[in-house]
Amino acid sequence: LRGTTEWRTLTMSEKLKPCPFCGGEAEYERFNNPKTWFTVRCSRCGCQTDGFCINHDDATAAENKAANAAVWNRRAQSKAGEKG
Repeated sequence: LRGTTEWRTLTMSEKLKPCPFCGGEAEYERFNNPKTWFTVRCSRCGCQTDGFCINHDDATAAENKAANAAVWNRRAQSKAGEKG
């Protein structure tokens, strides 16, 4: 989403999906810095979004959370005939 304005239109109404690798619960984790940066992290296996590429310095906390949620919730499309 970097380099576009699409991240500004995202909302926090989207619920985080379970981890695509282990099915664990996902949660927001704030960066340990003065910016409003976040990542989404699996509480079971530790898989997480790349917050450095997703967050924007000029975004609000809600906008950065929404951008991370959109990336976390994105899933590969199944091929025709596959379950999923």
